[in-house]
Amino acid sequence: MDELEDNLRLLRFEVLEGELQSSIASAQPSPAIAAGLAASQRRLAALEGSDETRLLSAGEMAEYVGRGRNWAAQRSKSGSLIRVEHAGRTLYPAFQIDPETRTVRDWAAPMAAMLDELGLDGRDFAIWAAAPSPRFAGDLPVRSAGDPEFLSMAAAALADV
Repeated sequence: MDELEDNLRLLRFEVLEGELQSSIASAQPSPAIAAGLAASQRRLAALEGSDETRLLSAGEMAEYVGRGRNWAAQRSKSGSLIRVEHAGRTLYPAFQIDPETRTVRDWAAPMAAMLDELGLDGRDFAIWAAAPSPRFAGDLPVRSAGDPEFLSMAAAALADV
């Protein structure tokens, strides 16, 4: 009898667990959260259309720097290149590459580590870099990506976020 009771309890638990998972899966975000997500998606889509803030696929990034197709993913995995997850795609901000030397800027790896430490991701960074910032005299941080002081200015600004 104890085994039967245990099996019934387990069955009830599994049914309740299934109902809970179904309920969570069908939950709709609040209007404020949905609006925030939509605004974020729009901002990221706008980044892709600008030469200053463009986001490149792994193939585009490889072509841009003259490397193999897996180069960007490997650099990102090792923490030396920042990636952005957007609309089911993995993209890479082009401004972390020096356009003249086609090499990763010196600040990219420390920035990736700092983002991780702050609990931010590449998506947050890309959106931040494409918006006017008081720490950059009201200009877009991305426009200062080649400045030797970019990392320290960005670190100070992101710490305020």
